Amino acid sequence: MTATIETSPLSKRFDNGARVLDGAEITAAGGRLTLVVGAPGSGRTTLARCLTGVYRPDVGDVTVTVGDWGAVNLTAADPRTVAWLRHQHIASFDGTLATAPIVTAETAVARAARCSPAASAAGLARLGAAELAGTPIGRLRAAGR
Repeated sequence: MTATIETSPLSKRFDNGARVLDGAEITAAGGRLTLVVGAPGSGRTTLARCLTGVYRPDVGDVTVTVGDWGAVNLTAADPRTVAWLRHQHIASFDGTLATAPIVTAETAVARAARCSPAASAAGLARLGAAELAGTPIGRLRAAGR
């Protein structure tokens, strides 16, 4: 059973007053590769943490729909429900991706996203990076990784 994550416009501000998200919206279908692209400091990590229930947005809702189980609003759910959903239905990683330098970019993306090589190649193409698919990641500059 796969989960779909959908948001209404999300906003998140931290204690120092910095607004990190302002009206961010996304729909991520289960079993599909979803890419979030942006410059450093644009809120990608904060968005991922809102989508996985680590952060609660100040404005907006994150809804996870799991097959026959139904829809759950992560922003209003109790911590036990959020923990169960994260464990059972939400796959994410937060940190450095360690992969052998001889592995191609397409294979590294497919492994990290738990998707097929074809889906990985399609995602790279949507990013305008199709030409990097066969390149060993050890040959990519840090920005390309």
